[in-house]
Amino acid sequence: MEKINQLSLLRESNTTLRSEAEANSKAAHDLRIKLQKVQSELEPLKERVRVLEAELMAREDHIHRLEGDNKRLKDRTEQILSKVRSIVRVRIATSHVYTSSSIIVWILLRSNPCGTRSHP
Repeated sequence: MEKINQLSLLRESNTTLRSEAEANSKAAHDLRIKLQKVQSELEPLKERVRVLEAELMAREDHIHRLEGDNKRLKDRTEQILSKVRSIVRVRIATSHVYTSSSIIVWILLRSNPCGTRSHP
């Protein structure tokens, strides 16, 4: 009788384990399908990130070049203005007649449109 009880208990245990194994197998299958779906949705996003990062690098490089060009142009403009100021000072100093246009030019040059400070 005890053997029958043990066999019965073993059968129930076996049935329970098989049921759990099937449930786990189905859950694993469902998770694999879900993972594949998420991965397929993720790939285009990864590609978009790569494209945006490349665009960002290109724009940062472009900005860096523009900043360099801007600095060179400011420096060159300041050099030209400095030479013009020198010429105007000499002409004003050697001229005994101050015309209104020479005074206006002198005032404009002293206002220094480049934003750098000059010393007359």
